[in-house]
Amino acid sequence: MTTVDENTLQGFTYFKPLWPMLKKLTPEDSHPPRRLHYDQYLCLILFYFFNPTLTGVRSIQEASQLEKVQNVLGIKSTSLGSFSEAGNVFDHTLLPPMVKALAQKALSQEIDPRLKELEKTRVAFDGSLLPALPKMIWALWLDEDHKAAKLHLEFDLLKGVPTQASVTDANQNEKTILRKNLSSGKIYVLDAGYAQYSL
Repeated sequence: MTTVDENTLQGFTYFKPLWPMLKKLTPEDSHPPRRLHYDQYLCLILFYFFNPTLTGVRSIQEASQLEKVQNVLGIKSTSLGSFSEAGNVFDHTLLPPMVKALAQKALSQEIDPRLKELEKTRVAFDGSLLPALPKMIWALWLDEDHKAAKLHLEFDLLKGVPTQASVTDANQNEKTILRKNLSSGKIYVLDAGYAQYSL
């Protein structure tokens, strides 16, 4: 019996267009008997972001038991254990190309018409600290009691979508990451933290 109210759930209409892309991930499973496949796991994670009433792993797992969620997302009821371990089983490096492909398909939003006259793509680039669990040894920051990861994000300002991202330990130099990700045909919007004469 689930405590998740199906009537409060939203975002169902966004998943059907994603199926062809997500289905390509299923062959990556290294365990044929597995009931929770990579594409299904990603659908549940995305569904979580559409629904503030899903507050954690247990509520996501409970949502997977609902018939409407199963039909629309193309999943089966999954166990708490399978869902919890999935993040360590599937290959996360397969995701960035999918994000880029979806970003290219996104339509530009209504903006100041003067910006449309610029030929280059306008992107913002910045880094954000993400609190990390104590067991994440690699997530160095202040000391052993204060660990964090850092998300380095490039964001298309006209389409309103991320175009690329990377996650590092919190002490990674943002200027170094920017240098590695610079590409032609773009106007970069940066904050003062990226100020560097040689760059």
